[in-house]
Amino acid sequence: MKKGTSMRSPLKINNISILATETLGVRGLCCVVRTGERSILIDPGIALGFSREGFLPHPVQIAVGSMIRERIVQEVHDATDIVISHFHGDHMPLVDPNPFQLGLDRVEESIRNKRVWVKSFEEESGKRYSRIHELADRVKLHPAIGRNGDGILTFAGPMDHGERGSFLGKVMITLVRFEGGLFCHASDLQLLSLPSVERVLELSPTMVIVSGPPLYLKDFMITRKEQAWNNALLMAENVPTLLMDHHLFRSEEGSLWVEELRQKTGRNILSAAETKDMPLQLLEAVRVSMYRDIPVPHEWHERFFLGKESLVPYIEQARNLYPWFAY
Repeated sequence: MKKGTSMRSPLKINNISILATETLGVRGLCCVVRTGERSILIDPGIALGFSREGFLPHPVQIAVGSMIRERIVQEVHDATDIVISHFHGDHMPLVDPNPFQLGLDRVEESIRNKRVWVKSFEEESGKRYSRIHELADRVKLHPAIGRNGDGILTFAGPMDHGERGSFLGKVMITLVRFEGGLFCHASDLQLLSLPSVERVLELSPTMVIVSGPPLYLKDFMITRKEQAWNNALLMAENVPTLLMDHHLFRSEEGSLWVEELRQKTGRNILSAAETKDMPLQLLEAVRVSMYRDIPVPHEWHERFFLGKESLVPYIEQARNLYPWFAY
């Protein structure tokens, strides 16, 4: 499949907008759900793979990341509720971000006036412990346990980030009830744990967004591909609308994997880009080839962070060179 083609016609999802995922050009699984007077922003974070095969993010990636980061900042301002499913740097604002993430200082004034829902963090360790406690020192956090009082927003879990017992910790499932359905943000399950998938299905969602398996981690996935495939089949066959993105699309293989899943199940499984009628923007997957197609001078990144380089020429080159590039 050419990167410039959309794999399916878009599904119009009027009350859900996906802001940051791999098919939109960045790392993350950020979306906003609007129902009644509520605007619920889930996982307001963003990242770029800091190094891919020895290459820092290409200027085109940095430009797209900057655009998407500004959209998230605006949504933080407009939200009534903010949910953080887990404490990884591509899912939350950070006190000490790298240049490609979202810093808390960009949104702190807005976020203080919101209901910020997080899972229990007593058992967190390492970076996850530091990140959530730094946030808790500056923002009032609400425990995300069961229903929040009005039945619109519900939480489940925590569940494993990937396979059972993963060192990556636990993630929280978020459910938002809207007219005619129940939306489930299943975060970074990666479809590696059958109990996690079964738990999601027990919740009877009409629409699920979930991270697919990290196919780009080839050695890791050798013994896990079959389980991920079987779990994906189970979810696809039992969820009316399935949105799949994030880790799955850090390699171009993800597109082929989803297409095979569609053919096997006959179901309309969508990426974030397809909900917007956009070609897939797999910028991390094509990072190395972008460096070949649009060369970057030595020390460009150092000069850029000193304010001595511009992103504009790179965006213009990408628009001229790649028919699939949508920014």
